Amino acid sequence: MRRTVSNREKGSTSNLLTVSAKVLPVWKVLVSWVGMGMVFYMSSQVLRGVPANFFLCFGMVAVLTFQYGTDSVTKLFGRMRKGTKRWMLFYLFAGFAVPLVLTLILKPFLVPHASVESTSQLSPLVFVLEMLVMVIGLIGEEVGVAILAFPIFGWLNQQSELRRYAFFLSALISSVIFGLSHLPVYQWNWFQCIFIAGIPRIFYNYAWKKTDSLWGGVWVHVLNNWIAFGLSYLSQGLPRH
Repeated sequence: MRRTVSNREKGSTSNLLTVSAKVLPVWKVLVSWVGMGMVFYMSSQVLRGVPANFFLCFGMVAVLTFQYGTDSVTKLFGRMRKGTKRWMLFYLFAGFAVPLVLTLILKPFLVPHASVESTSQLSPLVFVLEMLVMVIGLIGEEVGVAILAFPIFGWLNQQSELRRYAFFLSALISSVIFGLSHLPVYQWNWFQCIFIAGIPRIFYNYAWKKTDSLWGGVWVHVLNNWIAFGLSYLSQGLPRH
């Protein structure tokens, strides 16, 4: 008996684009963005370690749920579309290669990543545990960017002259803001935050779109960070305790 192929598997419909195309009331967007800012502040400036990562993750999911509702958030975290693994590899490569090339070119103008420097002093076991806990925080970061990007996409998608570029522009704007949120980490070097930490994460947004799930961006983001932190850790030698 032949199995009927669903529209989602064919790629003709997208839960993610359907949800994010909703035009939210201005008041709800503003309240959610304030809530997102408060969650980010608490997790980066008040809390530390494991509690900070969990607060960031669940706080951001709560804000996204306030924006779109439980059913929509469930769809946004649905299974990734079949046949998109090769695209995830492409976005992983692009998301790693672009900032790496820019870093090599602009090295005299850049400063070290504070988190990378701190993890380089950890024992191997603690480093591995840190990388695992990082996954929770990175889910929160992806959801935080979605909280920014989706309302922007919804509004731009209603503008006939901008509809064609709506996803790219929403990804660009949210990625720049994401980059600027790293200002304390990069010693307030705004150039580095925008062009190294910010704009290259556009590829994570496109991983959402291609896989039709926020999980696509999460795993590309996680693997990117694991590679970057891992290479930095190994390049400085394993600390002796």
